Amino acid sequence: MFLLLSTVSAILAIWYLKFLWGRRKMYIHSWNTPGPFAFPLVGCSYLFLSDLQGANRRVIELLRLYPGLMRLWLGPYLIYIPTKPEYVQKLLNNVLEKQETIRYNDYPGRTGLIAASVKVWKRHRKMIMPTFSQKILNSFMDKFNEKAQILCKQMDEHVGQKNVDFYDMISKCTLDIICETAMGIGMNTQTIPSDYDSSMNRLIELICLRAMNVRYHIEFIWKLSSAGKSWKKPYEICRNFTSNVIKKKIEEHTCNSKETVVETRRTEPFLDYLVKTESFTEQELCDEVNTVLAAGTETSARTVLSMMMALGVYQDIQEKVYEEVMEVLGPDRQVEPQDISRMKYTDRAVKETLRIFPTAPVTVRTVETDLRLDEKYLIPEGSIIFILLTALHRDPNYWPDPFKFDPDRFLPENIAKRHAGSYLPFMSGPRNCIGGGFAIMSIITIIAHLTRKYRFFTEYKTLEEIEVLPLLSLKLVNGSKLWIERR
Repeated sequence: MFLLLSTVSAILAIWYLKFLWGRRKMYIHSWNTPGPFAFPLVGCSYLFLSDLQGANRRVIELLRLYPGLMRLWLGPYLIYIPTKPEYVQKLLNNVLEKQETIRYNDYPGRTGLIAASVKVWKRHRKMIMPTFSQKILNSFMDKFNEKAQILCKQMDEHVGQKNVDFYDMISKCTLDIICETAMGIGMNTQTIPSDYDSSMNRLIELICLRAMNVRYHIEFIWKLSSAGKSWKKPYEICRNFTSNVIKKKIEEHTCNSKETVVETRRTEPFLDYLVKTESFTEQELCDEVNTVLAAGTETSARTVLSMMMALGVYQDIQEKVYEEVMEVLGPDRQVEPQDISRMKYTDRAVKETLRIFPTAPVTVRTVETDLRLDEKYLIPEGSIIFILLTALHRDPNYWPDPFKFDPDRFLPENIAKRHAGSYLPFMSGPRNCIGGGFAIMSIITIIAHLTRKYRFFTEYKTLEEIEVLPLLSLKLVNGSKLWIERR
């Protein structure tokens, strides 16, 4: 028995030494980067034993201690969190591979643009990009207006009421918008009950929980956990919704193709093109639709809600937005494509909202080849980069009085004074978000309709009071505390 134990121990020791030797470059370069103390095997995991909210607070505390570039070991993973704009831009331009923990087998968008491997992403992006051209976006304006008007009718029932879940109403509006524009299918979730948006929110929370908890990376431990067991129901709801959208589009395409010869053009909206082309597998088609549905719903809805809160705190700025909307549109005219560029102050207010409340605040990527940031730091192959926009966009070194809501930060003369990498609401580099233009146009349209009809109020006295949780999308920890009154 002693001989057997000695042999097994020797084998394990040799394996572990070989494992350490193979990762020696990571260890050497991690020693040169500031960060909290890391124990063998567990690293800095002892700092993140609480829930996601507690983990986020700890990261914020650590970034104050280690500004510019921070190193963390989470179990076997070496993670770098950059907050210096020069570092962030260089990493986003050169590190393109997404971290594999967001590509679990049952993740509903694992081969979509956000999570796909570089090989798949390059092929998909080249084909999908033209479906979000400015010409196509302009053709969506009627739907933006129509759905925003339905939202106003929904909100009319809650005038003067507090503790109303405005996010639920707004997200159903943005879900309807993305369905009827990019998908070309009317799902009418504002008037027909649907659990898609709340189910997708739950999946995003579970994906982030699993990614941040090393033990959940082991499949059987995840499936036995209470979080893992709660995955199935929202996953099925989202999968069925997506399947229904695709099914309707295929039926429409089949019906049209019987009547005429159908030509595949990349100047068509997103799903029309994907269904007609044979370049996507069934799984890839489902994943891309899931990705666009989730991203298109979340980013716009979160920004509209955040802007309502910001305007509720800053009543003077709310009045300036209202005055501009009335000057450009009058009391009842629909928003047209050319109006977007005319509402300059409103556009700046949207940008300032995205600075303080970036709706897609996190991206995680894997370093495949060594990358030197400067003469001081080298990011070694095999490490992970974690871009956190809430830290970047609220850094007082680049944004004085960072929680002050000031749209004039985005006047041309003020933009010119800042490093371009200090503001990245849709990320930057080759793998930036292709839907930024869509989001801005839909947000401004919704805000224009809402500000003409309502005044926004909130119980928050400052924006610093609003605690957020940066997951794949930005969550409000304590709700919006909003109410509205008619103008």
